[in-house]
Amino acid sequence: MGIEIKKTLTPVVVGEKLGVDGGGEEAPEVLVPSDVDLVRGRIIMDYGDSGDGKSTRAHSFARYYYAKTGLPIVLVSAEDSSKTVFQDLIDAGIVVPIFLISSTTPLSTYERIVEGDLPQPGQFDVIKKTVKIDGKEVVQEIKKQKWTTKEENHGKYGAYIFEGVSTIVENVLDYFRETGRFPREQNDGYSEGGKTFMAASQTAFGVAQGEGLKLVRNSAMLPVERILWTSHESKGKDDDGNLIRGPKLVGSAATNTMRKLVGILLHTERVDGGQIRVYFENHADQFSPKVSWKAKVTVNPFFATELKKKFPGGYFVPKLPEGQDYLAAEDGLIPFLKMEEEVRAKGSRGASDFAAAVKSKLTQTKEN
Repeated sequence: MGIEIKKTLTPVVVGEKLGVDGGGEEAPEVLVPSDVDLVRGRIIMDYGDSGDGKSTRAHSFARYYYAKTGLPIVLVSAEDSSKTVFQDLIDAGIVVPIFLISSTTPLSTYERIVEGDLPQPGQFDVIKKTVKIDGKEVVQEIKKQKWTTKEENHGKYGAYIFEGVSTIVENVLDYFRETGRFPREQNDGYSEGGKTFMAASQTAFGVAQGEGLKLVRNSAMLPVERILWTSHESKGKDDDGNLIRGPKLVGSAATNTMRKLVGILLHTERVDGGQIRVYFENHADQFSPKVSWKAKVTVNPFFATELKKKFPGGYFVPKLPEGQDYLAAEDGLIPFLKMEEEVRAKGSRGASDFAAAVKSKLTQTKEN
C-alpha cells in the first residue's frame, strides 16, 4: 500500500498533519526524507569531571570553526564559569554568548534555541496593557524578550556550543519543582517566607530527562557545520543491565541513551600523575576495570584505523595554547578535529573511487 503525496505539500513527520490552502483540508501523513547532515554525526559531546578542561577545549572548538568558516560561534551556557573562559573571544566578536543561568521559562527557551531561534540579550518589546487596580485603570508596561528567527539566523553562524547539558537539565528540573509541575508523587513539602519547598517528583525527573535528550537530538538540525555539547559524567546501565559510565543528565536512566544521539562522544579522564586524556573509544575505569566508560567516533570503518595510528590507545592528550597566536594554535580539540576531518575526506574519496571503478567495470563487461 503506497503513500500518496501531493506535490504542493512539504513532507512532515509521520503523525503530524499540514493544512492545505483553501479549505482546511488535512494533508496526508508522509515520511521525512533522511537528513544527511543529521546522520553524518554533526554533534560532538565532550563529558568528564569538573575541572578536567571541558570549557577550555570548547574554547579551542570555537576558534577552530571560526577560522574555518569566518562566522561567529554561538555559545549557549547554563554555567556562570563560561564567562571567564570565553571572555576574550566574546570581546573580539568571535563568540556570541547567550547565558541562561536563570530563566523563568527555561524549557521553552532552550527548545526555541535548538530549533534555530535566538534571544537578543537585553532587547525587549514593550507591550502596554490597561488593567484595573482598586477600581482605577492603570497602564502597565510588560517587557517581552526579542528573538531573531531561524530564517533570520540562517548562514550567520559557524557552529554552536552548548555548555553544560547536565546543568541545563537540572535547571529544567528545578523549574518543574519550583512551579509545582508534575506533582504526582510530591506529598510532602513546607512553606516558608511565602515560598513552598518540596522535592521534585519522579515524574518530573523522567520528563526532564526526556526533554534533555530531545534538546540534544534536535540540535542536530541547526544549520551549522558542527554542534558541541559538554556534560558532567554519571553512572548508569547499558541495554543488558551492565554498569557503565557516561554523560550525565539528572539521575542515571538516560546515561546509556545519550551516547546514541551523538556522532562523536569524548570522555575525559585524569590519570595518575595528573595527565588529562580525552578518549574517543570505550575504555575501562582506571579504578574499576570491569566498569566501562563510553566513548565513540563515527567514521568510515575502512579508515578508523588511521585515527588509531594518530592516537594510539584510543585517546589524545589535549594541549593548552602557547602564546596569543590563536591562528597557529594546535591546542585542545583542534588536532583531533583536523584528523577526524581528514579521515572523513579519505572515506568520501574512497567511496567515490569505488563507485567509479564499479561503473567502469560493468561498462566494460557490457561492451564485451
